[in-house]
Amino acid sequence: MPPAPDPITGEAGTPPRRVDTFTIVLLIALGIAPIVGVLWYMRPIDWPFDAAQARRRQAGAAKRLGVEPTQTVTAAGASFELVLVPPGQFMMGSPRGEPHREGKEELRRETIGDAFYMSATEVTRGQFSAFASATSYKTDAERTGYAHVNSGPEKGWEKRAGASWREPGFEQTDDHPVVCVTLKDAGEFCRWLSAELGRTVRVPSGPEWEYACRAGAEAAYHWGDDYREASAYCNLSGAEAAAHWPDWDQCADWDDGFVFTAPVRSFQPNAWGLYDMAGNAEESTANGPCRGGSWNVDPWWYCRSAHRSNPANGYSSEGFRIVVEIE
Repeated sequence: MPPAPDPITGEAGTPPRRVDTFTIVLLIALGIAPIVGVLWYMRPIDWPFDAAQARRRQAGAAKRLGVEPTQTVTAAGASFELVLVPPGQFMMGSPRGEPHREGKEELRRETIGDAFYMSATEVTRGQFSAFASATSYKTDAERTGYAHVNSGPEKGWEKRAGASWREPGFEQTDDHPVVCVTLKDAGEFCRWLSAELGRTVRVPSGPEWEYACRAGAEAAYHWGDDYREASAYCNLSGAEAAAHWPDWDQCADWDDGFVFTAPVRSFQPNAWGLYDMAGNAEESTANGPCRGGSWNVDPWWYCRSAHRSNPANGYSSEGFRIVVEIE
């Protein structure tokens, strides 16, 4: 039988089109996909957790992977202690009610799918020196002939001719964090260490850095919400800085013993055994922003786990730490 004519035009119609089962299933799936996505994002995550749980998760991940929670590697005579960071999910950023919160810290769920090793400390001057000696590498500051050095409240940050990681404007020993290095310098260091170890070495991403810093804590700081507890965990601008620069107005009211950088491991680590995740030297991330605050900032604002600073540009407050992938 021929198809019935169109009731409007009177023209011959076309046979009805059959919709196969696959198309029906696909259309249904497309319709519910946004709902599934929302439900997935809203599902509860096993976070936050306390310091004891953090250590149990670290030990559990090490057992599953057949590795140690910590390990030491050596290159060109320089030793690096690495700390295992287990996989997991967390809420990155800060809640709207957190004091000193900035708009770019919007809360979002992040997943760290794979465990990784992170250096227990910021890369030290001695470790960086081993790299520079082995490769004859010149940092951005050495090539341009200057670095940004803090000259106190009157002059602030200034371009100082001849300043670099070798001469940051204050005295350092080999166990201080290397500073006056850019993200490019950090990348070259990681490329060298990757070749030396036969493993992938890099700077952490922003989510990796914050997840490692928090070690299960959702508070403003990895130790809790009271910034005064920073005295046990980080080198920052305190009474010693106020004595050195009487007009400095960003100082805590306690003396941490260091006007400028401190030797790594001078303060307590976080729950995963990572030192100076707040204070001492700001740390570059692969996404750009520096994290963690430094020796020349106040604790209540810059040492918060969610805080993001500008990308590293060779300032005497900027350094980095490394991630070593598990392969």
